[in-house]
This record gives sequence, structure tokens and C-alpha cells, in this order.
Amino acid sequence: MTEGALDVGAAGGGSHEDCKAIRKPVQKAATGGQKACIFLFGFIVVERMVFYSIAGNLVTYLTTVLHLDIASSSKLVTYWFGVTNVCCLIGAFVADAYLGREKTIRSCIPVYLTVCFSSLQHP
Repeated sequence: MTEGALDVGAAGGGSHEDCKAIRKPVQKAATGGQKACIFLFGFIVVERMVFYSIAGNLVTYLTTVLHLDIASSSKLVTYWFGVTNVCCLIGAFVADAYLGREKTIRSCIPVYLTVCFSSLQHP
């Protein structure tokens, strides 16, 4: 072994041959590719359209139903933009640093559904 090289088998991590036995080769034709890219791009486009249409409707709702002036309603919508963007960053940090992707999604689904169903109630 050369100087500075790490012997993985001696370190308790198993040998390289053990890893080959566990892993199966990925079939490129069955995963990802253009279908996944098109789906993700379409999803992002639709999500952005919904986000900005909610923002426009939120300004209308704040000015007509709640009788706020346009400056106050646009300021509140700007705060809403900021909170939604910061929540994404906080969720990404928690997922990467502590919980992992799957646990983060599973823990956020009940919060998401609670907010969705509570907003369906008629005032």
C-alpha cells in the first residue's frame, strides 16, 4: 500500500468487493432522462404561476374584503413572499443537517394538510 492511502477493509468499513455485491447497476433507460427533466420543469412552471397568482389575488383580497389600502396590502404580500422563501431555506437546512429528506417531508405533511384544510372553512 502506498503512503497516505487508506485501507478501507482494515478500518472496519469492509472491502471494495463487499460494496460491489450489494450495489446493483442502474439502468439508464429506466431512470431519469428527458421525462424527469420535462416533468420537473413543468412542475416548477406551474408552481410559480400558482404562487404569483395567489400573490395577485391576495392583494385584491386585502384591499376589497379587508379594506386595507394598497400600500399596506402590498407590504403584507411582500412579507408573505419573504416568509415563504425563508421557510424553504429553513426546511432545506433541517433536512440536510438533521433529519434527512424523507423524515423532513413526513414531518411537514401534517402541517401542510392542516393549513390546507383549515383554509377551506368558510368564514
